[in-house]
Amino acid sequence: MQSKNGSKKLAELLTRWVQFKYVDARAIKMYDMYGSWGMSYAFYVGPFLSLIPLLVLVLMFIVFKRKKLLGVTQKFILSIIGMGVCFTMTSAVRDSLLKMFQKHYGFLEYNVCAQVVFSFRIQSVFVATATWLNTLMLLHQVILLGFPLKAKLHNLTAYFFAFIVFHVVLCLSLFVLLNFPSFEPLPLMQEYQPGYPVKLIEGCDPHRTSLLDKYFSPNSYVVMAYFILLHTKVFPLTLHVITMFSLSIILIRQVRTLSILMHNVSVQRVKYIRLLKVNLVLGVSFLAQELPVTVMLCFQFFYFGNDEDVFEMYTPYIGITNTVMSISYCIGKPVDLLIYASLSKTFRDELKQLLSLGCKSKGQVTKPKAEPSHGK
Repeated sequence: MQSKNGSKKLAELLTRWVQFKYVDARAIKMYDMYGSWGMSYAFYVGPFLSLIPLLVLVLMFIVFKRKKLLGVTQKFILSIIGMGVCFTMTSAVRDSLLKMFQKHYGFLEYNVCAQVVFSFRIQSVFVATATWLNTLMLLHQVILLGFPLKAKLHNLTAYFFAFIVFHVVLCLSLFVLLNFPSFEPLPLMQEYQPGYPVKLIEGCDPHRTSLLDKYFSPNSYVVMAYFILLHTKVFPLTLHVITMFSLSIILIRQVRTLSILMHNVSVQRVKYIRLLKVNLVLGVSFLAQELPVTVMLCFQFFYFGNDEDVFEMYTPYIGITNTVMSISYCIGKPVDLLIYASLSKTFRDELKQLLSLGCKSKGQVTKPKAEPSHGK
């Protein structure tokens, strides 16, 4: 009797599987969101690596605070790393919950679809803000050195803060227009993977409606997508390259001028010269981290620009892009810390002291000197 019931359930399962294969092409798969090797990274490595930027942020803030180094540049650096922490912690929470409840294989289930899509979109705001902060940090140095008189007449910090507020409001406005969809459920069978049970689920239909559909044509998605790409990647990175080139020219001129005035090579020890080098090297590091992601995003947008289904623009390479971006934020921030430590002796010494659990050099036990011999 039990064998008959088992055979009947198996037959029903196979019948449903045949029915599901006609609708599963419409549903969002985890592969679309993470990519093939990206899934292994996100669910088994990423949550652990995501703690590194948080540790870096805490260490840098403590060192800056103890040594009273919280200037404009340092605030920029802390803000950039803070955006990275928001990005990595969002990934860690999302991926840990998906793994905990066994929703990290096969199709993206309907009951978590909106939350997952929301988390990816809010991460794009963190990334775009960090990109602009990096560029504004270099631009601040160029204005201070290239136009010192005008810089004294204007509060550059207020201008930069106003721009960041405008940028965040703009990103959130586009976020509201594009990313408050009403997803539709699809009856599906979860894809089989070794170690996970096969179960019936409700998949997530990517066909969606948003506020943009009510007032604009479907092509508005394409226009908005290209505008987002230009504002969040192309414009800031282009300005970043220009400011790096300008800053390198200013640095060379300052070194030459001071060398002539001082008649020696101690100009390399001048504080603001070292600070310029820090900004320039950090700019190169940022560019190396962002360039692969930007290239992939540009290829994704322009290659699928004429596709009728605009959603397909975002899925083919989104897994690779998200994984590379996550690795960049997890590994790149410790690299920035090492760069800053290598070019600032004060920061480096305080960091060593902090990592040695507060053991100061004056507290170390020294061996007593041997008394002189009074023998003959």
